[in-house]
Amino acid sequence: MNIALRKFYLKHKTLTLTLLPILLIIIILAIVFLTAYIPRTNSTNYHSQEVIDNNFINSSSYLGINTYGNGAPADTMTYFKSVFENNNSYRVNLVELNIHITADDKLVVFSDTTLDSVSDAKAIYKKRNLRPQDASYEQLTRYNLAYNFAVDGNYPYRDTKHLDELSIMSLENAIIYLETRGKDTWKTHFLYIISIKSTKNNQKAVDILYDTAVTSNILPRVLVKTTDSKTANYIDGKYPNLKRTATTSEIWQFYTNFTLGINMSKKAPRYSALLIPKNAFVVKLDKKSIVDYAHKHGIAVMYHTIDNAKVIKHLNEIGADAILTNNPYDAFLAINNII
Repeated sequence: MNIALRKFYLKHKTLTLTLLPILLIIIILAIVFLTAYIPRTNSTNYHSQEVIDNNFINSSSYLGINTYGNGAPADTMTYFKSVFENNNSYRVNLVELNIHITADDKLVVFSDTTLDSVSDAKAIYKKRNLRPQDASYEQLTRYNLAYNFAVDGNYPYRDTKHLDELSIMSLENAIIYLETRGKDTWKTHFLYIISIKSTKNNQKAVDILYDTAVTSNILPRVLVKTTDSKTANYIDGKYPNLKRTATTSEIWQFYTNFTLGINMSKKAPRYSALLIPKNAFVVKLDKKSIVDYAHKHGIAVMYHTIDNAKVIKHLNEIGADAILTNNPYDAFLAINNII
């Protein structure tokens, strides 16, 4: 086949070099056309059963944050206290937790891939490329996750005497803290997006996550972030009451159905939410009609990594269910129409 194509190319080289760019332009224009073509849908009916059944759908955008940023060491109790105790500037509704499974089957909250860049694992303990999945939970608690956290060129946490507030946290302990703080301080029940970032034993991680959610009484408020079909299929088959996000392929399938105006009710999707950027290549995803179409089929629409207040305000106005941001103060003001 390759030989035949090569012969065709050599024989029609000029024609091929002329038609190929034209074909690419046609494809790009087709994508732009599909993006611009917006099927008309009715505004979201927040009283419909499909919407009521999905508690991640809301008439005003939930404000979501991850467990890093905010001028505090990521994934530590110090970070949690800076947001949920020492903060009177904004309030969040949703917390995204990145988790790994340890070598002894414990789930821990950690957003990076290895401990090298943030902790003293390499500098003090000579552990290179240390992943949480390669160590026990007890071993991981020895490391200072704020060792490389810099403030104006200084490293204020290197000589700390409070390692308990700077070491890795179990998912169980993080949830206990958040549930207690949410009820006692903010009088709310947080929603959770939980992303499994380990590179092995992901199905075991799902098993433990499910049990933890049930034991902690937060299962209806948990949404598992899934990008690969293997994990998604495992959740769908074993834990159909565990909500998850759409995989990458499911997102594009959704967009195709949306563009063509296909009624998805006959084959309802297994996922509960889209977790998407504002734009994907030349495709604009921040449209009210996309949100309305998703809501019609009981799907929540969440936008991640949105830090511009003007964009956040726009997404709230079109009915986005959640906005995940690294700029929670301005996001809070924008969602609540203070700016």
